[in-house]
Amino acid sequence: MTTYIHGRPERVVRRRRRSAIVLVVVLLVAALAGLHLADSSDAAPASSTPSLGKEPALAGVDDELARRFTAAQAAAADDGIALTLTSGKRTAKEQRALVAAAEKKYGSKAEAHRWVLPARSSAHVEGLALDVGPTSGALWLEEHGLEFGLCRTYANEVWHFEKLPDGRDTCAPMHPDSSSGW
Repeated sequence: MTTYIHGRPERVVRRRRRSAIVLVVVLLVAALAGLHLADSSDAAPASSTPSLGKEPALAGVDDELARRFTAAQAAAADDGIALTLTSGKRTAKEQRALVAAAEKKYGSKAEAHRWVLPARSSAHVEGLALDVGPTSGALWLEEHGLEFGLCRTYANEVWHFEKLPDGRDTCAPMHPDSSSGW
């Protein structure tokens, strides 16, 4: 039996609410990821060579993670879904700037820590995490990620994926948010 809310099926109302929440979260990440840092003293030296065959946006990302993402991206495209990389490897300085921006945005460290990890424990700083978009692509990857050895890590971040550890055939349960990494 279908339940109706304001004349619409409940499942439609719930889907629209979820979509609105995902949109807000994606916009937040886009705002945080859009920070441009003038000082890149933590960046890799100019003489470092990116992995051969890896697109520039994946420079510094673990080779196996990059390979898995590229395969997923191609499969998503075959399904008519755009899947893009919005953030990969970050320097420690970039990660610290994201923390500072989140603290300013949310007005408290506790709330900011739900969304951004410190440089010392961020998988992005190690080149072991990817943020993806748009929302439709992130949702596609959540549904199909295990096929490519990619797992969503945080319940509040539809866009954040890390590689499935070797020897595992299921993703670990998601953390509610990143606050446990502080």
